Amino acid sequence: MEMQPLFDLEPYFHEDIEPETSLLSEMLGVEAAQEVIDVLGGQDLGVPIRERGNSYKRLVKQLGPETAQKLVNAFRGESIYIPLDDENKRQERNREVRKSIRNLMQQGITSVQAMKKVATQFKLSQRTIRRIFYN
Repeated sequence: MEMQPLFDLEPYFHEDIEPETSLLSEMLGVEAAQEVIDVLGGQDLGVPIRERGNSYKRLVKQLGPETAQKLVNAFRGESIYIPLDDENKRQERNREVRKSIRNLMQQGITSVQAMKKVATQFKLSQRTIRRIFYN
């Protein structure tokens, strides 16, 4: 039995708002954006105004001169948030959750018991496990 929301959730999703990852990719290129996210993800970053000084040197040390230059050219003097790359990790975890549940069910364990066991294994709530499995 698929769980249905109690009310229409569509108005709460705004697809016209571009995620920060896309903005970084657009401004820096995909590879440079991924490098920035890998190194500085989850942080607020004050982008230096000039290509000198300690904050710029720190960026060059962390990202390399080419990526640091792209970042400064795109966001000079701004304070930006560098998002985490959680979506890929979450998708991989969800695939593992589904695989674990299916494996347990193939061994003869009921879906409810399998979900309880997997919830403990992944340190997630049973509700989250159900949502992952049925979506």
